[in-house]
Amino acid sequence: MKRIIITILIIVFSLLLSSCIQDYLIAPEGTTLTITAKPAVIYYENDYSIVTVTAFEPSGRPIRDGIIVYFYTDLGSIPEQAKTKNGKVSIKLYSTGKEGIANVTATMPGAGEASVQVEFSTSSDL
Repeated sequence: MKRIIITILIIVFSLLLSSCIQDYLIAPEGTTLTITAKPAVIYYENDYSIVTVTAFEPSGRPIRDGIIVYFYTDLGSIPEQAKTKNGKVSIKLYSTGKEGIANVTATMPGAGEASVQVEFSTSSDL
């Protein structure tokens, strides 16, 4: 009976460990990142731009699914992270009532970072 319990504990521990490792995938060395924001100019209040990061392995293939991309901005609001799907990840950058230029940076473990700017404008002619 003791051996069965130990075997079950080993299996459970192995499954937990493998699920934790899955959350910390890193990009292969030499992965390149590109980042875009559409539109590049948004209204300064209650508007958003779609920020898309694309990552390619050195071979030119899109990176695998599930690699975390971390996002930072000095203006507006964005999710802190998202996982890749088909070599891409897209998030929404929301304007929060201040006019200016948002500098958005995406980082990926193993691949470095990429940045893009989005203008938050008071003009209603966007």
